[in-house]
Amino acid sequence: MGKNDVRNYYNELVEAIASVDDPEKLARFFDELFTPAERARFALRWELMVLLAHGYTQREVADRLGVSLCKVTRGAKILKNPSSVTWELLERMEEAHAKKNPAQ
Repeated sequence: MGKNDVRNYYNELVEAIASVDDPEKLARFFDELFTPAERARFALRWELMVLLAHGYTQREVADRLGVSLCKVTRGAKILKNPSSVTWELLERMEEAHAKKNPAQ
């Protein structure tokens, strides 16, 4: 598979994911498409971003999650950009969590 094929299938996958409007259906799709180990890596990457967004230092995140400082630094670089999509999604999830749990 050439680079163009990979990019085309990647773009098609992004479109497919974006078309799913039901979180449960999206979770089922991920369960079907990705192995448990792949899903765990995605979840770990998201946890890394959440911890950084909540003010943990890069070293604290690396120690807490048992990952390399290089992996955490990559996440920190993304979060340095206030217009990153990751920031937008983190804020959206924080707002949704606050609505579900107003006392916290």
